[in-house]
Amino acid sequence: MCVFATRALRHRWLAGEIASVSVRFGGFAWEAVNEESARLGVPVHDLIVFAVVYYLADLDSGRIARRPPAAALKRRRARAVRRIRRRR
Repeated sequence: MCVFATRALRHRWLAGEIASVSVRFGGFAWEAVNEESARLGVPVHDLIVFAVVYYLADLDSGRIARRPPAAALKRRRARAVRRIRRRR
């Protein structure tokens, strides 16, 4: 989603024009959300709601990451490879 679209979404949400947002996750993102919700001991829905509200509240700060850091991607890939090897 582009920055303009998220800013427009934020303003519509704050104005009470919209009450819900649909989010689709790919395999990597869904796996990360599930792992984090389990680690924190909270339902996936609550984690996603918190993340979206946090993102929208911090959108104008300039701190929003556009992509996961390369080191985080390498760690995830290494974990996935270890899991696949254990299954064999």
